[in-house]
Amino acid sequence: MASDKRLIIFLADLDHFRLGNRYSVPLGIGSITSYCRNIYGKAIDIFLFKNPNELMAAIMRQPPDILGCSFFMWNANLTLAIIKACKIISHRMITVVGGPNVARNSDRYKELLAICPELDIVVLDQGERSFGNILKRVFQSGRQFEMIFAESINGNAIRLGGNGPVARGKVEGQSIDINSFPSPYLMGYFDKFLQDGFLPTFETVRGCPYQCTFCGGGINSFLPLGVKNEQTVYDEYQRLYVGFIPKDRIPAD
Repeated sequence: MASDKRLIIFLADLDHFRLGNRYSVPLGIGSITSYCRNIYGKAIDIFLFKNPNELMAAIMRQPPDILGCSFFMWNANLTLAIIKACKIISHRMITVVGGPNVARNSDRYKELLAICPELDIVVLDQGERSFGNILKRVFQSGRQFEMIFAESINGNAIRLGGNGPVARGKVEGQSIDINSFPSPYLMGYFDKFLQDGFLPTFETVRGCPYQCTFCGGGINSFLPLGVKNEQTVYDEYQRLYVGFIPKDRIPAD
């Protein structure tokens, strides 16, 4: 049965909050938020996190329907530990990871799903579109857990039935137009992080024409190259200077 209740989604780009560390805004999950809200609007509520303690406190107050985590080499163990804890709190929570620490040209996602049975979905291709495919499946299934995992999901790897064999969905190989959804900066999704002094990072180009082995920017799914609208980039910088940089740090004209 379909539900009129909003789908609650927590997206986390977790970091180790230690003395001396510097932290940047969660650009990746901010873009996913903007892309998905542009499609589903008021049918979803998305909340962004960087601090693992703040994430766990929010989950204890109200477990989300979906927890999606950025997966990097520096937060892999932390992220998997969080996911295991979350399944104890709510076994119906759908847990998702995606990011540079998941190789797109190997079967490592099978190993990842095997060592962490609490992990439900691994995003493998274009983050925005692949995560959007998960939401599409959730809504199409009427939020029934078993139906969500009845068959593969494009751009993702899942365990069929939730605990069966691993199935890799159709590859989302076409580059996404980074101008097709609003800027997360201009939508205000990073305001709380900027207010707390997090470092801003910007995406002006999606992809790279080269295929260097040490970098993920030149993968085929990022081709053809995408260039952000120049006015959008200007507006992002303008919002940053006007709203979040102290006046004594703004260069004089």
